[in-house]
Amino acid sequence: MTSPTQLGTSASTVYTVGAGVTATVKEILVSNISASISTVSIHFVNSGGIASSANLMFPAVSISANSSIAFDVNQVLDAGSTIQAFAGNATAVNIMISGFEAS
Repeated sequence: MTSPTQLGTSASTVYTVGAGVTATVKEILVSNISASISTVSIHFVNSGGIASSANLMFPAVSISANSSIAFDVNQVLDAGSTIQAFAGNATAVNIMISGFEAS
């Protein structure tokens, strides 16, 4: 679904479900590539919505230095929905999303 993407410290879109399809997210892999602990927060945002506490699914999850966490997810998203994420430290965390789309 996505290639590895480096996160900043404010919510940004890392994946958007295309028009006319639904997406099934199977796994979200996050990697802390820094020598210090960091966090990641991930939102599942409905089409037309914004990242908020109402759609924050993984809030400030700690990631040890130089390590990765895999979130096992089985979530269906409708067309136009987004996954938005941010890290606690700039340039510290990469994210990659796996799954499939169906029309």
